[in-house]
Amino acid sequence: MPLPLILPRRLNVQSELASWFGDHYGNINVAFTSNLCTNSAVMVGAGLAYSLVIEGAVLWDQSKITYRPLFPALTATSVLAWKRGQPFSPAATKFINQIKCFLGMDLS
Repeated sequence: MPLPLILPRRLNVQSELASWFGDHYGNINVAFTSNLCTNSAVMVGAGLAYSLVIEGAVLWDQSKITYRPLFPALTATSVLAWKRGQPFSPAATKFINQIKCFLGMDLS
């Protein structure tokens, strides 16, 4: 018997998955939804379910889980926003500068 799925809790992501699965979506055995990919990974590592996650989002022992891409590929976009001129902690400032550098944005 196939294992159930763990789906992301965000409704817009569930909607995208429903479109991707098409007519099969109603037949999916969903164990639960989760907003923490690492918790899902722990369940997967214990052999209790499969989890649909965004690649790179799981911060857990990678040797205990295997990734399989969806086909056809399902891609998602993300947005990172912050209030201009807002004072940040040194860690948050470094993170924002790293993102800007990665995206090739001017750091001034």
